[in-house]
Amino acid sequence: MWRWPRLGSVLLRRDVRAARKSTLSDKRTLAKFEKSIFSQFGEDGVLLKLVSEIGITRGCVVEIGAASGEQNCSRVLAELGWQAYWIDADSELISRARLHGERLDVVVENQLVTPQNAL
Repeated sequence: MWRWPRLGSVLLRRDVRAARKSTLSDKRTLAKFEKSIFSQFGEDGVLLKLVSEIGITRGCVVEIGAASGEQNCSRVLAELGWQAYWIDADSELISRARLHGERLDVVVENQLVTPQNAL
């Protein structure tokens, strides 16, 4: 998605700083924190706000239905150094996800998740 990975990193750090400055005084909604960097519907901004409020700086995240890795809900955390596990049943999408995950701490798995194999 980013042609200039360093620019993406700079913009991401700016977004994290902005999320840390604001507070969750309005407990009715997180909608005001929605921002799409790699997600479709603003999940990136909400995730950044939540992890900053909790005080988590590193962790591990699993995304089932990760698609190509260009647009998903966990890439923003992977870009910040989190370990990520991306799973998708579509082998074509997974091959592209592997390319995006190469420079990140991401394990990419081509697997259909069902109730029988989820545990």
